[in-house]
Amino acid sequence: MTVMRILVILLVAAVDCSSACSCAQSHKQDHFCRAEFVAKVHVKKEEIVYKKQEYVVKDEETEMNITKVDRYPILRKYHLRITKFFKGKEMEQQSNNSLTYVQTSYYDSLCGVELKPRTKYLISGFASQDGVLQISLCSWVEPWNSLTVREKKGVQYLYKKNCDCKVQISHGPMFIESASDVGKSCLWNVATDPDQCYDRHSICVRDINAGECRWSKNKYFRNCIKERQRRWRMEP
Repeated sequence: MTVMRILVILLVAAVDCSSACSCAQSHKQDHFCRAEFVAKVHVKKEEIVYKKQEYVVKDEETEMNITKVDRYPILRKYHLRITKFFKGKEMEQQSNNSLTYVQTSYYDSLCGVELKPRTKYLISGFASQDGVLQISLCSWVEPWNSLTVREKKGVQYLYKKNCDCKVQISHGPMFIESASDVGKSCLWNVATDPDQCYDRHSICVRDINAGECRWSKNKYFRNCIKERQRRWRMEP
């Protein structure tokens, strides 16, 4: 193995190990409202995209310079069938090939995400300047069968209807809501919600009568809260 090839491999490994993907925690509602597109897809196959690296070495026998080419992975390209757009339907009218695949970084340290072929997903993300759909670990990417009843209703119409209501995240008891956010947001204390009851089973909606944003509550949400409280009572 040549010195240049070793350096290229070490460089790629160093990027993968030294950097780390960091994503701020978000409620599924905010994921939906921020994304340029949200869709239900059926993944067909994975394709790895490589980058070529050319370098010149001297042949030990002839002492002549020769050009060699190495390649290393940079992207995962998932070929898929989009069964439904919940947001970004205008992308469905595009004539380019962005509808046949989505791209993500090959490395999880660069927020790349791995999908399983022959699996249905709910994915959210953004489109690049050339129209290619992009997803990452910071996107909402989840197997369709894992979604709760509330999440499925959310992506179908409830999230979009309530995008003017924001979810304010707190990681502890001390949280001061700004005056401009009063009545326009719902507080989610993730420190006291290890089961993600608010994320999985509730939506921040605008109360028609009061005109303020509040958490919606259904039987799944109440059961989630009850189960959490039951476990807390059992803890020593």
